[in-house]
Amino acid sequence: MKIQETHFRDMYHKIFYISANANYDLLAEKINGETVGDGTIVYGYVDHQMGMCYEILALAEKTEDGTIRIVAYNDAQTLKSQYETVMNCEYEALPEDMDLSMFKAKTRMVDRLFRYNESIEALRDIDMIDHCRNEEFPDDMLVYLVGEDRMPETCWVRSEKVEEGMVHGILLNEPKQYFGVHEKGEITFCTGNLDGKYILVAEIENIPMLIL
Repeated sequence: MKIQETHFRDMYHKIFYISANANYDLLAEKINGETVGDGTIVYGYVDHQMGMCYEILALAEKTEDGTIRIVAYNDAQTLKSQYETVMNCEYEALPEDMDLSMFKAKTRMVDRLFRYNESIEALRDIDMIDHCRNEEFPDDMLVYLVGEDRMPETCWVRSEKVEEGMVHGILLNEPKQYFGVHEKGEITFCTGNLDGKYILVAEIENIPMLIL
């Protein structure tokens, strides 16, 4: 299964194997001084601006019997891949009995450095709205804009904080209809229901008159 076919929740705060990409030889040289292995052991996390990222913990290889073994540790450097550079690489979960304790210090460091805020961390834990997320940028949500005399319209919104049950975010694209809100502007939204399915809704009240 490729990274782009793998659900965000199977990678977030998880350690797993990714097959080599086009930059693998250069990466292996940086870590080990020579090209070894056929992939990497990585830790998946979310950078609020850059989306899904993968901290490279070690070089690894997948043997003929399917066993994944570590061939070189990345102890001295902080190296990461972004989603777009590995989206076509193969993803594989690691065996539950594999000892990963040697990576604990580095994964804790990553969690500490890239923790955006407590409310967004909590929002990422809500799986019932996962179908509204951008798989590459999990903090970006597909939100329905609704307003008087307007057809409901979906836009992407980057969530920034949660207060009193409302998510505050930044509108990432310009609505096709006039709602009085614009790209890069602030917007608030919450959960709604459409045919028994959770959706995200921003109700725009008091839409100002459009003056041409």
